[in-house]
Amino acid sequence: MEEFKKGKIVHNVEGTLVTADFGFLDEFFNASEETLVSTLEILNERTFTRPFQKLQCPLITAIMTTNQDRENEKELRAVYDRIIFKSEVRDIVDSSKRVEMYKNFLSGKIENAQPKISFDDVRAVIDLFDNFDVNFSSGLFVVFDKIISDYENQMACRVSPRKRNKLLKLVKAVAFLRGDKTISLDDLGCLKFGLVEGGDIKGMGYFDSIFVKIKQAFANYEVVQKMEVLLESAKNNSNKTDAYKISLGIVKKCEKFINEVSNDSSVSDIIVPMVESLKSRAEKLYESLKDSISDEDIFK
Repeated sequence: MEEFKKGKIVHNVEGTLVTADFGFLDEFFNASEETLVSTLEILNERTFTRPFQKLQCPLITAIMTTNQDRENEKELRAVYDRIIFKSEVRDIVDSSKRVEMYKNFLSGKIENAQPKISFDDVRAVIDLFDNFDVNFSSGLFVVFDKIISDYENQMACRVSPRKRNKLLKLVKAVAFLRGDKTISLDDLGCLKFGLVEGGDIKGMGYFDSIFVKIKQAFANYEVVQKMEVLLESAKNNSNKTDAYKISLGIVKKCEKFINEVSNDSSVSDIIVPMVESLKSRAEKLYESLKDSISDEDIFK
């Protein structure tokens, strides 16, 4: 009220989602459209902004539950887009499981979940993850994009740029758990859990078929990956003549590879864009070096 007397509207946010480390939002989609939209900044940017307030929210994660299916409401698409993992909790179809449920209910037996690690350890892991730099090759960026785009086409849905970026963190998390900073093709399999709603058998089938096709097309990926590493080493090579020869050799190898796979559509639409990207970067390198070495060395 003191701030209000000065002409400032300042919200008291203590004990709300704004100051929470974890949020549980029960019957989330029963809230009004205005309330739902007001959560977007907290859930995505982790900030709370008003004319006289700018707060950093400590939120680590939020869990929502709902009995309402409002995903097709245009006004709420942005809200759904903030939710990375979705799962449908279905009715128990197994009679024996229902009998077990009845017995547990009458006996008062419930799951009493207790923390497995301390909150300080959670914070420490978050700090480790934030400082964990991964090596995500240009080729795998192409594949990452293709997996999502193919899934969009198969499911007739749209994956926003915001969600695509969030899914990159999911891939990074898989590498973090492995303790390996180099992203592998297999790591991209985790995209299923961010793209497909849990329990969606059709969506899972589509994703699996897309991923299997891409893995089959990657029989030659190791060669491409080695050329990626070679090109990076050429950029840092103090011997400009050697760097020129390496980059030019990569261009020739890429051209040969593209010609070999151009007639195989199951491979070319996945591999060729990646190889063309590598070829383009190699061309830029040898063009930049051309004027700094002699004609004799170029001829050799």
